[in-house]
Amino acid sequence: MKKILILTLALLLFQTAYTQHLFDEKFTNCITDTFKLESDSVTAKVADDEIMRIIANSMDEKSRTKISGDLLLQILVLEDGSSCLLSLGNKTNINTKKLNLKTALDEQLRWNPIDEKVAAIVSVIFVNQMIGIKRLGFNGFTGIHEIE
Repeated sequence: MKKILILTLALLLFQTAYTQHLFDEKFTNCITDTFKLESDSVTAKVADDEIMRIIANSMDEKSRTKISGDLLLQILVLEDGSSCLLSLGNKTNINTKKLNLKTALDEQLRWNPIDEKVAAIVSVIFVNQMIGIKRLGFNGFTGIHEIE
């Protein structure tokens, strides 16, 4: 009985740790003790232009002119407005390592201060050397969906 209880607890802890990352490519060095996901409205605020500038500057010139496709970013926003990239889904034609996103976002992206840690989900679309941004929310009923 004791072994079953320990195994059950271990599986629950693994499931909790795994579900903190929404996308396939996972990053470390974020303090993920507790945080919420944005659900139906944007709570972590930053100008879209700032996100686009940091992402564009993180790439080399060749990647910046060649990139096409979509990125999904899960960014942990701390109370002081600092960022920590938790996970991403890369559906672009550029390898994630060449994008240098982890360092750029963690060091440069500053949000407005908030009351409690939240994970923002940002969709970045690259088409014809232009960048578009959408903010997404997540809840158990609708899954990932666009929010304003």
